[in-house]
Amino acid sequence: MLKNFSDQVVADLNGLSLLIDLLDSDSVSALVGEYEDGRKWVNYSIQYNRSLSKDGAHGWFVFVESWADNYTDSIVIADTVATAFTVSGNYYNYISAESEPLEIGGTNRVVTKQIFNIKQ
Repeated sequence: MLKNFSDQVVADLNGLSLLIDLLDSDSVSALVGEYEDGRKWVNYSIQYNRSLSKDGAHGWFVFVESWADNYTDSIVIADTVATAFTVSGNYYNYISAESEPLEIGGTNRVVTKQIFNIKQ
């Protein structure tokens, strides 16, 4: 199940050329970005929580991190991630988003973290 959802997320995110055009690496990565991913990249991970939602959806979550040099680029990428999920034809429920500045190797970055629920 985890592999199926991971494949779905990758296909849905990589399937929107508008998102891929915003990224330096031309694709999304699982868990961790690499140095080669450049200044703008997207990471994702999948998590299962046993709890059920009110509509009976199991607790499968997608965590997405949109990284960039500045806040505006980070939230534009994050908005485009939400668009990719919306147009994918699969059901994703947008749960939350937050941004924070980080210093990585002496370079300032902004990451916008989003959480989505995947309905089975």
